[in-house]
Amino acid sequence: MKNYRFISISGTGRSGTNITKDILSKHPDVGTLPFEHRFTIDPKGLVDTFNTLRFTWSPYVVDYKINELENFLKLIGKRKFWRYQLGQLIKWLNRYGLNITPPAYYAWELSKWFPDYFEMVEKLIQQLTDFKYRATWPGAAPFNQNNQMRFVSYEKNLANIFGRFIQNLYQSFLKAHNKTHFVEDNTWSILFGPELFTMLPQIRFIHVLRDPRDVVVSFLNQKWTPNELDQCIDYYISIISKIIENKKKIPAENILEIRLEQLVEEPEKIMGQVCKFCDLDYMDDLLKIDLSKSNKGRWKLELDVNEQQRLNNKLKNYIDLFGY
Repeated sequence: MKNYRFISISGTGRSGTNITKDILSKHPDVGTLPFEHRFTIDPKGLVDTFNTLRFTWSPYVVDYKINELENFLKLIGKRKFWRYQLGQLIKWLNRYGLNITPPAYYAWELSKWFPDYFEMVEKLIQQLTDFKYRATWPGAAPFNQNNQMRFVSYEKNLANIFGRFIQNLYQSFLKAHNKTHFVEDNTWSILFGPELFTMLPQIRFIHVLRDPRDVVVSFLNQKWTPNELDQCIDYYISIISKIIENKKKIPAENILEIRLEQLVEEPEKIMGQVCKFCDLDYMDDLLKIDLSKSNKGRWKLELDVNEQQRLNNKLKNYIDLFGY
């Protein structure tokens, strides 16, 4: 029986998670997806549902959240033709500055990557649901005749159920591709590290750290972040503060921290550490990749003197903490 490994590469965003995954993806034992699957950490996903059922339990809440989770997992499981075409059209229009939000997850199709995806989703919902009963409440979905509500007991061991679902999905992908290590790079997974570890104790996190000033300046050019300097600084501080807090809640043997700058300057040494942490044999072929575009020190090039001073002043605690 193969010993499967699950590795999550995470950071603040714009810290080097993508390039780290790209390097590991060259290993013959590693399986990766060409996108962030998002079903674990996004709103309406597994962690959101897990936390809500634990901390804000009520019969109405559990019915609402299980229905919401089922609809979300089905939405990202299969593309609908019209939604995908509309999303592509909006993507094209946005090149001309329209800035229209496309249909949610219009390009996602997890059933293409995870064998038996919909069967596993159905099994998950069945395992979460203790029973159904005919009833309604003011927030129930409209126009249902003889509406059925789902019940999930307050004492239910949710972590095991969600953990088995994640494990079975990852293993189905690995078996289909004859791999042993599933590596994903949902950028903010470490923001939910304690919950993911509770569900999946064998998960290992690689936290990719980068000079906070370079991260903030990189934020300025992203569609998913603020585009004003002081707002980006506050955005970064909140994210990194949560990461620092969460790292204390994850066993040391389950987390490895690397720095993007060291990865670029000493790739053999850092990737040797990464491979050891992941129980992989190091291979020289991993580094047949361009590491010259890390933009080290971009904050000095893209900000004026006053902006640099604001940046350094507001980030001083983190610059000192991380030794930058």
